[in-house]
Amino acid sequence: MKLSQLETDILDWFARSYPSIAIQEQILCCEVTEREDTTIGFFTSFKVNENVGQIVSPEGYTSINLNELKLIAPKLTDGADVILHIENGYLDCIEAYAITDGHPLTVSRYELKELDVNFINDL
Repeated sequence: MKLSQLETDILDWFARSYPSIAIQEQILCCEVTEREDTTIGFFTSFKVNENVGQIVSPEGYTSINLNELKLIAPKLTDGADVILHIENGYLDCIEAYAITDGHPLTVSRYELKELDVNFINDL
């Protein structure tokens, strides 16, 4: 499966915002393996060639959630939060969910807005 425009824009935003060559390389070679539409958002899961370098946070973690992104759109009253999940150094999935009402997959016009970086160690 190919990336949607929204997924591409989200991954490009993280590639620009997160200082890692590995994340940029993984985005170039990732494949969509599954899309799950939920009542308030979506998950897009990836498979990445493990021959590319691992993503490591500045603190040395390889399983992290990058959750400094908000999706702003007229159809989303309070926007949607977007999380990029990284497991064992590899892209795992994008998670996006509306804060109050609307659905991130229904938007055609949107803005991606930076929030404060917050690394969450899942170990």
